[in-house]
Amino acid sequence: MKRGNVQLGLHLMIPNMGESVNKALSDSQELRAEKDRLIAMRNTLAAGSPGTFGARFAERVIERIHALDDLESSREFFFQSLYRLFRPIACAAATAALAIMTLNMLERGEVSLAAAFALPQEEIGTILEEPP
Repeated sequence: MKRGNVQLGLHLMIPNMGESVNKALSDSQELRAEKDRLIAMRNTLAAGSPGTFGARFAERVIERIHALDDLESSREFFFQSLYRLFRPIACAAATAALAIMTLNMLERGEVSLAAAFALPQEEIGTILEEPP
């Protein structure tokens, strides 16, 4: 079917709707204006020349996709390296914290949270005795 032979309206798609569409067109000024606007738009599109892509369009699209893939892989590499570094650093920090807490308890000669965190005994007593 050629473009020029295409008719606007619902009556082509649904049988026995042509009369109701024509009646609605004759009754409504807005509907007639909309039909005229659609016909003008269709004619404008039909009269225009088909657009073409520039030279090497497909190659440029593929290059852009590959560039985005490279960017994603570099981001992935960065976050993977952070993830790989986190585990040993976290283990070393936890070991250092435990060693410091153990040394504090050995210096005090007692096993308690106050000794582990090297808090003076007076502060613990005043904190526990005084209500907030």
